[in-house]
Amino acid sequence: MSKLIAKVGLFVMLVGIIFPGSFLFSPKTVQAAIVVTNTFTQGWATFGQVVPQGVAFQGLQVGSFQTQTDVKNRWSDGSIRFAVVTANITSAGSYAINTAPTSAGSFTPTIPTASVNFNIAGTNYTATLPNSASSDVWLSGTQVKEWRSIVTPMNGGTPHPLLRVYFDTRVYSDGKARVDIDVENTLDVTGGDDVTYDVSITVNGSNVFAQSNIKHFYLSRWRKVYATNGLVEAETYHDFAPYTQTGSVPVYDFSIMANPTYSFTNTYVGSRDGKTYEDFGILGKGGATSQYMWDPGGRPELALLPEWTAQYLGFKTQNLRKYTLLSGNQAGSWSIHIRESNGILVSLDQRPNFFLDSRAQGYGDPLEPKGNLNFTNNLYGYNNSHASSYAYVPYIVTGDRYYMEETQFYGNVAMLSVWPACGPNYSNLRPNGLIMHCEGAARGIARGVTNIVQAAVITPDSDPFKTYFMDKANNNLNSMDQFASGQIARTGHQVNPYGSTFEYYNSGPNGTNWTGPVYQQPQWQNNYLAWALDHALSLGFSGGRVTRDRIVSYQLKLFNSEPGYPRGHAAPYYPVTGLVQADGTVSWFTNMTDLYNWNVANNPYFGPADLFSGYYGPDARISLIIAIKLGLPNAQSSYDWLMTKLNPSDFTGSMAISLSGSPSPSPVPPPPPPSPTPVVGDINLDRIVNSIDYSILNSDWFTSATRSDLNRDQIVNAIDYSLLNANWLRTW
Repeated sequence: MSKLIAKVGLFVMLVGIIFPGSFLFSPKTVQAAIVVTNTFTQGWATFGQVVPQGVAFQGLQVGSFQTQTDVKNRWSDGSIRFAVVTANITSAGSYAINTAPTSAGSFTPTIPTASVNFNIAGTNYTATLPNSASSDVWLSGTQVKEWRSIVTPMNGGTPHPLLRVYFDTRVYSDGKARVDIDVENTLDVTGGDDVTYDVSITVNGSNVFAQSNIKHFYLSRWRKVYATNGLVEAETYHDFAPYTQTGSVPVYDFSIMANPTYSFTNTYVGSRDGKTYEDFGILGKGGATSQYMWDPGGRPELALLPEWTAQYLGFKTQNLRKYTLLSGNQAGSWSIHIRESNGILVSLDQRPNFFLDSRAQGYGDPLEPKGNLNFTNNLYGYNNSHASSYAYVPYIVTGDRYYMEETQFYGNVAMLSVWPACGPNYSNLRPNGLIMHCEGAARGIARGVTNIVQAAVITPDSDPFKTYFMDKANNNLNSMDQFASGQIARTGHQVNPYGSTFEYYNSGPNGTNWTGPVYQQPQWQNNYLAWALDHALSLGFSGGRVTRDRIVSYQLKLFNSEPGYPRGHAAPYYPVTGLVQADGTVSWFTNMTDLYNWNVANNPYFGPADLFSGYYGPDARISLIIAIKLGLPNAQSSYDWLMTKLNPSDFTGSMAISLSGSPSPSPVPPPPPPSPTPVVGDINLDRIVNSIDYSILNSDWFTSATRSDLNRDQIVNAIDYSLLNANWLRTW
């Protein structure tokens, strides 16, 4: 530290000599740059905050409140990308989130008591929160400390082989506290199976929860959070401008979106056990989510983000906030959560042929999961085509570790659930985590890649799995571009040289007008994939651009090929794009007239020609929005025409299904420029000091009266000015 202080002092002295009078000013008189303004209720606020690149390097401050910043992710230039921010909001209101220096310090937390008690067939097991903080720290500073304790329920000296209790204990500087309890049955161990128990939870001597006859399905988990010691938690309502600016969330058209009030008391009957479950109770499905993940149709969770999440981003009501966060909790109910016996995620780097499916059992390790995968969970049928993003937005608005891990679990299962032994070049599929070759539908690729990408982005930089998810995301995005450009093949799937992508082989007739094998192309699924890839590109990934642009261009072509292909049929379901010949070659339709004649004009099963027949018009709209963003010819006019057919719909007279919750063509409004006033505390002195090549300085210079050997140009050129905040640099 003394060496650093000396270097900082030297740097200040040098700059004062080289640029007289430009550096010696009082930081107390300097205003911080405003990142955004959020609204808070009264109480302790701990929230997630996305920050655009280059804005803040050290910390953030809420209004004039003492604030702690726990940085989880940084941009490539070292600036803050995502942080968990904590402040005690003594008066409800809207407060600016400013850039600020890092506040050093810590405190000794007063640790609450907590225990989870299980009665399993008459045998009692107890998991007790340790009375000392662990080294697994999530938040640490002057305002709050949070750490994790992983506890095995014990019966005397006998541990339970399957259950684990994760205590995330959060204590604020005034002694008020929160105990976040996550009960898991997620271990990949021999004998892994459902566990039935009665459970009770005690916090600081009070019984806060009890429920009998819980069947804890294998590979699921449930969460309860309790405030104690008089804690009042503030609710944070974000201005989401930094989130849309950074591509963290899409831009939505709230003018065509409903602003509902959701219920939290609904129940449903488990399809396998016949028991009644609360939507938001232990192992409940969570609100509007279907308990059958395989269900087809326009379900509200089947979009880039669930519809209720999109509504929350727009309307920010208390009801929508609660519904979105609790739905994130319920993501734990699905049997997709799997850890090694030591508690870390199952990794394809370590078990490259692992397949999370009962069909893998009997083949031996490492392919074979060890537990019983004949699931009895009422929430069943996991598949990438109908999975959703339940916990991603809850994490980036709260910073809660539980949501971060849920996002990781869903990103990992997107790969673990795909059969590894299909497609060409099998050796490259694992451990690279590629899902394109083995996932049967473009929508499955879209959903799976979205969850992998989101896991990669939100995993903290210090997490050992950061590199794992980033590598898998890049591998998947790049492999799609290789396929779309003809560099690699995909068994049973083709790229049509005349424009479309991800055609599917169909061996025979199915209520259609053909008799032999054909290739079909579900443009509606491809449109969804284009949105997923655009999301990844907006988040800063480079792969996926070729595939996205190809899908978007083909959709635009369907709207702009009249008279050969009337635009009234520009959003078809599964049009035939090529006929498979006896020798296995494909005769593709080489022009849009042939495509129309085969699929529409001469097809008695196709929809009416006098109305817009595209039930999948909202999906086509997605690609047209991307086309507008890319500046493609006729994109805006095609979009304008399509909206006359969707809002209202030609068929129903009201807004088309799935339009609510889809993206907006409106460009993201630019944020106000940061204040040009420098922020002394925002200068990352460590990086600046370390960027100077001190070897160019002659040691005699320090004692020289004339300092004649000082080469001013050498010193100036030795500083890496790219490390300096641009606003601060202006003051020179």
